[in-house]
Amino acid sequence: MKILQNPLALLLTALSLGAAGQIVLKVGMQRAPEARGIVETVRIILTQPYVMLGMAFYFLSSLLYLQVIQKWDLNLVYPMIAISYVMVAVLARILLHEPIPAMRVLGLVLICIGVSVMALSANGSPKRPASPAAASPVGAQDAQELPR
Repeated sequence: MKILQNPLALLLTALSLGAAGQIVLKVGMQRAPEARGIVETVRIILTQPYVMLGMAFYFLSSLLYLQVIQKWDLNLVYPMIAISYVMVAVLARILLHEPIPAMRVLGLVLICIGVSVMALSANGSPKRPASPAAASPVGAQDAQELPR
């Protein structure tokens, strides 16, 4: 599918899955008994369906994210993850009825502005160098001579 080759579509899907994962994890943990230590937390993770689903969303999100950073510069992509904070806040407001105070709204707006500035700085399609040697701070010839 063509959409699976578009880094922007992959990034937005990864961010959406991550945000959905947060909401599902919250629901799962609200339904779980209070964990009193790491062993009990692991038991909850393994026995609460919503927690397992949230973890699955995170796993899928990570797979898509890996495809994105293979194609785009990390210094562009990683800051864009901040938009997931906005997505989680909006979803938590809509689905969990959590309040968003005015100062938090301001923070979310500033995040959107920052991500927009980062996106505009991309100057077209941000591409990684063709080979790892070309991306190396040392010359391509030197990179081949490095011990493995």
